[in-house]
Amino acid sequence: MKTQYILLSALLLYSGTCEAVPASLTIADNLDLNSDTKESSSEEENVILSKPDDYNALPSEYEESARVFANNQERENIQDYNDFGDIVRPLKDDIANPDSVNEHRNNPEQNNNNEAIPKATNTNDDDPITTKSSPNGPKRPHIMMIVADDLGWNDVSWRDKTMHTPVLTKLASEGVILNQAYVQPVCSPSRAAFMSGYYPYHLGMQHDSLRATQKAHLPGNVTTLPQHLKTLGYKTHMAGKWHLGFCNWEYTPTYRGFDSFVGFYNAIQDYYTHIGHRNGYDFRHNKDVYWKANGTYSAYIFTQFIEQVIADHDPSEPLFVYLPYQSVHGPLQVPQHYIDKYCSHIHNATRRTHCGLVAALDEGVGNITRALQKKGLYNDTILLFTTDNGGPVHESSNNWPLRGSKATLWEGGTRGTAFLHGPKFFKNSGKSYDGMIHAVDWMPTLVEAAGGPELTGLDGVSQWKSILQAKVPSARTEFVYNFDEMKKNAAIRMGKYKLLEGKPGHPDGWYPPPTMDVSSVQHNYQEGASGKPTVNLRIHEESSYTSLTTDEITLGSAQRLADLFESVVMNSSYENTLLFSASRRSSQSDVIVRMTSEEKDKKEYQLYDLEADPYEHHDVQDKYPDVLKKMVARLEEYRKSLVPANFPPHDPASFPTNFDGTWSPGWC
Repeated sequence: MKTQYILLSALLLYSGTCEAVPASLTIADNLDLNSDTKESSSEEENVILSKPDDYNALPSEYEESARVFANNQERENIQDYNDFGDIVRPLKDDIANPDSVNEHRNNPEQNNNNEAIPKATNTNDDDPITTKSSPNGPKRPHIMMIVADDLGWNDVSWRDKTMHTPVLTKLASEGVILNQAYVQPVCSPSRAAFMSGYYPYHLGMQHDSLRATQKAHLPGNVTTLPQHLKTLGYKTHMAGKWHLGFCNWEYTPTYRGFDSFVGFYNAIQDYYTHIGHRNGYDFRHNKDVYWKANGTYSAYIFTQFIEQVIADHDPSEPLFVYLPYQSVHGPLQVPQHYIDKYCSHIHNATRRTHCGLVAALDEGVGNITRALQKKGLYNDTILLFTTDNGGPVHESSNNWPLRGSKATLWEGGTRGTAFLHGPKFFKNSGKSYDGMIHAVDWMPTLVEAAGGPELTGLDGVSQWKSILQAKVPSARTEFVYNFDEMKKNAAIRMGKYKLLEGKPGHPDGWYPPPTMDVSSVQHNYQEGASGKPTVNLRIHEESSYTSLTTDEITLGSAQRLADLFESVVMNSSYENTLLFSASRRSSQSDVIVRMTSEEKDKKEYQLYDLEADPYEHHDVQDKYPDVLKKMVARLEEYRKSLVPANFPPHDPASFPTNFDGTWSPGWC
């Protein structure tokens, strides 16, 4: 009954999820740049701006505005391209607030009033590390770090041609594709690793993504990546999802090394209203609540803010941009034209919508690369693109042929899509790098690329020389996937071997993409170690979909993967809570492929040879007992430095009702 109640609430909240919304936005010439003030480094009270009179957070109002937006004119056709200037173009028809739709439509001249995009004001007085480099020092590269949220291994067109990622594919083909770039299973731990260079289990952040109501954060004594870069003279800007704690101002972006920030603090929210858990509004410009973002698709805001940062930047100074998009995390919301234009060939509705989110993300990256070209910074820019974790299969993200999903220790949850691009640095385009690299390596790698000193005492190691020079072996031969004493699981990698302790997590199967002919899947799983396959496939007919259990994963052939799953919602446990209908009827009888684990978590350890078996089909611990013994001993050595997980209970002091309906610092 409780599940049914939550599910009903979720459906009411997101009943407008797939409705069409503003066709697009424009980079206006007369942005609203006068409302920003210099930030203070003092311990001031929360800066909460008054809600505008036309602000309304009710889902029913949002649903109505989404229907109104559906009548907006569609975008112009994107022509064939030879460079980024032809792939992308300025977004059109800016409408900053749903309630002003009719006014904008009736007065087209007002469409250039792009109030949703704030000014990138410098706020470095908030941060204690502001040392500037000598003007006579070496010229440093500009650095763009773009993070796609929940992007699966197989969600890009160089792996799945049904996806629409021409910009990402072009950048990857001109740079270096990282085939073994590992991340954490979920959001906050990966972001902590990116920003700190430490494994999350050394920070107390290993258990799960941070909840909005927890007094938890990236430890304040950690020097972050932007803080290191500021000592080298970098201007540092962030747009997107923070998700590293916000209960005190000291834990927010402009106190952790960023000169400016536009985005949100928490894990998940509506892409247009920016309302998240407990109906709280979560969108900031620096420290101010930014109400004008209400009604504007988040990817538009983040992209255009960074475009403005680039346009306003002094080319003589090095620039660092951290752009962790909300895309493509649930809820699956995207302007309808992305679906219609790029994804109509996908029959499954949820996968089709997911494809639309990926296409919108790709276009945003393209607009940024064009802004770099226009400013003359493109050739001198190192662009890192990475996901934060594997794709969640319940939202039609796809990690095929890797095993598992987001929130698991399987390769599908931890082996991320990533590449590096930089015309001046990676001249031999179309290369791939097979060396091991972990999320903790990015901070020392980028600092070295920036001409900074070697960072010692971290878990991360610089991979810059290894990636630049193909003959230099990876600086990493082993790493820790994670330790989670609350889930009682762990995993490490040593050379070609991977050791799993405890239950790696579910879903734990192999999930073909919706466009794949499943008749070939059965053949792929006929091979088993010692005649004992770890996966058994059964084909049968069903007229209804049953709920996902920890014992089996059910995949549709005709309606495909995502039709099995009802939605992802923001409930009391907030992040990554899955709700599935007990029975969902399809329009026709579908062929179902059931992948059932035959040895469901019976063993304390699992050992895989990822060189011979990258998809984790065959546990080889019986075949290599000496390897198992050695790796268990190494696991115990790593465990000695574990910092207990800081995962406190919910604190009512955090509730938006205490802060004029917003998620705000000031309660710890």
